[in-house]
Amino acid sequence: MRADDVAKMDPASREALTIQQGHLLMTLKIWPYISGSLLILGLALVVYGGVKWRQRQRVLDNREDEEIQRIKAEKEKLVQEAASFMRAHQLPVDEQVQALEKELEQELEEDGTTDPEIPGPSGKTSDAEETARDVKERMPSQREPEGSSWVSSIRIPEDAPKTVQGVLRHYITQERAIERVKLMFNGKVEVAREVQIGPRRVDAVLTSLDPSLPNLVVDIDIVSGPINKIREKIAHAMRSASEVSYEAERRLNNHFHPLVMLVVPSDIGAKTRDLIRIIVKDDLAFTLREIGLPLTVLVVDADKLESLVVDPSWARASEPMLHWVN
Repeated sequence: MRADDVAKMDPASREALTIQQGHLLMTLKIWPYISGSLLILGLALVVYGGVKWRQRQRVLDNREDEEIQRIKAEKEKLVQEAASFMRAHQLPVDEQVQALEKELEQELEEDGTTDPEIPGPSGKTSDAEETARDVKERMPSQREPEGSSWVSSIRIPEDAPKTVQGVLRHYITQERAIERVKLMFNGKVEVAREVQIGPRRVDAVLTSLDPSLPNLVVDIDIVSGPINKIREKIAHAMRSASEVSYEAERRLNNHFHPLVMLVVPSDIGAKTRDLIRIIVKDDLAFTLREIGLPLTVLVVDADKLESLVVDPSWARASEPMLHWVN
C-alpha cells in the first residue's frame, strides 16, 4: 500500500493499520526464536521417545527370548518323553522272537509244509529263537552312527530250517529298511524297535530330534505268498501302524506319522503287483475312515531297498499316500 493511499484513510483506519503492522513486525522478529525452540523441543521429544522405545524393546526382546527358550525346552522335553515312552514299550527280545516264530510257523502250516527241525524239546530254546536272539543282540544301539555294516555280515544258510531262514530274512529286511528311513534324519533321531502300545506292535518308532522332521511309526513287511496272505499282511501292517500312531499321539500329545513299508520280491509278476496296488488303495481309504489318520505306504522292490531314498514330504502328507519304488 502506498503512502498517498494511507494519507487518504480516516484516522481510525490509519491507527488500525499501524497496530496491525506493529504486530506483524513483532512476529517477524520473534519467529526465528519460536521455530528454533519448537525444533529443539521436537528433537528432544524424538530422542526421549527413542530412548523409551529402546528400553521397552529390550524388555520385549527379553520376553520373546525367554518364550522361545521355554518353547524349545518344552519341545525337547516332549521329544525326550516320547523317546523314553517308546523305549519303555519295546518288547523283550524273547517275546519278539516268539511272536515272529509263531507267525512264520503259521505261514508254513498254511502253505502245507512242515519243518521237523523247528520244535525243540520242552523247556529248550529252538534254533529260530537262538538265531534271532543272536541277530537282535547285534543290532545297533539307539543312536549308533549310520553306515553300520552288521546287516551285511549276516548270511542265511541254505540248509537252515525254514523258520530260521524266515527269522533271519525278516530281521535283515527290517533293519535295512529302518536304516534307509533313518538317513532322512541325518542322525537326529531316536529309534525304538519292536514297540507295542496297546494290542498292536510295530517294527520301529523313530522320534525326531529335528523339529522340521516328523516322528514316524514304521511297520515293515515282506509281501509274498498267496493273495489272501498278502491281503492279510498288508491290512495288518497298515492297521498296526495307524493304531500305534493314534495311541502315541493321544498319550504323548505329539504327532506320529504312520509309515508302512512293503518289500516286494523282485520275481513277483505284474498281475500280483496290480493286485497289491488295488489292495493298498482300498485299505488306505478304509484306514482313513476308521482311524482318521493319513497313512503313507511305500512299496519297495527288494532289489531297490539298498538304494531307497526316503523323501521327508512322504512323511508329512496330509492325505493317504501310496508310493511305489521300483
